[in-house]
Amino acid sequence: MTTVVTFDEDLHWEPVVELWTAVFGYETAHNAPNVVLKQTQAVDDGLFFVALVP
Repeated sequence: MTTVVTFDEDLHWEPVVELWTAVFGYETAHNAPNVVLKQTQAVDDGLFFVALVP
């Protein structure tokens, strides 16, 4: 069963960056996962979620 949770920087940062890089393979710095995640977290609207699949 898939569970959707609010993104927790301490728990999800590294796995999300790894997945994002593996799937999209960004080559330009402005699209790098770390940059986008920092921008998303700066908005702090609680609308960034992670799906956990066992």
